[in-house]
Amino acid sequence: MMTQRDHSAGFTLIEVLVAAFLVGFGLISMLQLDVYGMRKNKEVDQTSTAMIFALEFSERIRSNISAGPSYEFSFNSDNQPSEPEINCFDSEVSAANVCSQMDLVLNEKYDFWQRLQSQIPESSAQVLYDATTGQYEFTISWPESASGTEGTATITRRVKAIL
Repeated sequence: MMTQRDHSAGFTLIEVLVAAFLVGFGLISMLQLDVYGMRKNKEVDQTSTAMIFALEFSERIRSNISAGPSYEFSFNSDNQPSEPEINCFDSEVSAANVCSQMDLVLNEKYDFWQRLQSQIPESSAQVLYDATTGQYEFTISWPESASGTEGTATITRRVKAIL
């Protein structure tokens, strides 16, 4: 005598394949979301770093406000500041006795550029001074991967400081 099999006892191969496909699709989607989140996290980190550097540099300008247009610059990979002859930030050098106002400006520009390049490689920076309004405009830009694509787009952040 033959017995009939109970078809509700387990899963069919098709049901297992559909479940595996749905789980795989979900995992791949979560992985893409994670990569997107890491990319955005890097973008926010670089933006906040650029803003902090611009704020710090504006405070340096404020402390030496009489130097005015001497703080103007435009730096990029082709046009970089040279290392100043006198290091005004050396603890053995008394900035009040040895460094002139121009030496201090050169040191501050060089220090700003070196720190910016260490935190945001391939960046460019520009400071413009408008003598009529006393306004400084800081522009820092860097290449960044465009969201959702493999290419790059130049992201530019601007910070204005009125002194």
